[in-house]
Amino acid sequence: MQKDLMTRNEVLEILNIKQDTLYVYVSRGFIKTAPHPDGRKSLYFRANVERVRSCKRGCPPQSATAESTMHWGAPVVTSAITQITAGGPIY
Repeated sequence: MQKDLMTRNEVLEILNIKQDTLYVYVSRGFIKTAPHPDGRKSLYFRANVERVRSCKRGCPPQSATAESTMHWGAPVVTSAITQITAGGPIY
């Protein structure tokens, strides 16, 4: 197996997460996959796994992030809306 790809079990162990959480990370695009040679499984890109791992260690919990953001008045939700007009939002 290539050094830049990891098996599901390796990812679960390194991130200390459940399989459902891995599915969420993949579905949200945080971790990219590649097909396994057997055609039935997926492999996971090590660089993506390491990025998630470093964020898990160094990022504050979402509740703390939302609280501090609200305190300073910055937007809490990222949006593609660029302008709100009488006719509705412009994206």
